[in-house]
Amino acid sequence: MMMINGFILDVEDVFFDGTFFHRTLHQMIRKCGCPEEFGSIQSIWQNQFLPRVYEAKIEYWDALASFFASMGLQKSLTRELITGAKTQLKKAQGNLRLYPDVEHALAALKNQGNTLAVLCNSIHDPDKMSDMLRRIGMRTKLDFILTSFAARRVMPDRDGFITVCQAMGVEPKSIAYVSTRETRLQIANDFGLQSIQLLRSPQNSTQPADAAHCVVNSLLELANQASDRSTLSRMAV
Repeated sequence: MMMINGFILDVEDVFFDGTFFHRTLHQMIRKCGCPEEFGSIQSIWQNQFLPRVYEAKIEYWDALASFFASMGLQKSLTRELITGAKTQLKKAQGNLRLYPDVEHALAALKNQGNTLAVLCNSIHDPDKMSDMLRRIGMRTKLDFILTSFAARRVMPDRDGFITVCQAMGVEPKSIAYVSTRETRLQIANDFGLQSIQLLRSPQNSTQPADAAHCVVNSLLELANQASDRSTLSRMAV
């Protein structure tokens, strides 16, 4: 079995809670009389509207206005909600914090000689993503970052993995991809990476995904297992 020498990490619910602003949107819509549950609201926003932002086909706030309109809200109310959402997004970004174990885990993985990269969906370019991660407490230097904003595509995809693997200088079969999302883990599998599912977020299923080669409850658990190269090689089945 191949040893794992590098990790490509998703960001949402891996480094920090990615649901805060989505929960805020849900609360705003519910107050306007929309009966949709949180999971439905989050899925519609992420799957039907955000991809067009990532692909640079529409501005973020125009996408959000279309999203509110799709909920059956009138234009005057939509304008009010957009104003409120801008304030809430700024608040959410200001309150963003790394999960407590993240920095320790990344430092441990780096000290073990692993190459670390991020491949994620974001409205930020890689430099802004790097600045944001430093601002919220990340001190470990990542070797490479690719965001959907830079790629102009929803991430991850095959071309995104090719770009990141080439930048890492590590063979894909020696790289593990870490995410909470089963669909993203499957894309990694199809590309030839090992896939590690993180079960940190309560919004995600507590059951191991069929697509996952390995399941961990935290990045620190991953780092502890990775400290024993023979253990980590056995994880990659």
